[in-house]
Amino acid sequence: MQNIKRWISLALVVCLLAISPAAALAEGTSAGTGLPAEGESITSP
Repeated sequence: MQNIKRWISLALVVCLLAISPAAALAEGTSAGTGLPAEGESITSP
C-alpha cells in the first residue's frame, strides 16, 4: 500500500510541474487568448 501512495504522489508532482510552465506562459497574454498583451510589439519576418 505504501508503494501505491508513493507512485500516486510522484504522478501528482509530475502533473503539477508540467502544468506550471503552461500557466506561466498564459499569464503573458491578455486573458489567455493567445493575443499579444498590451504594449507588446509584433514583428514579421
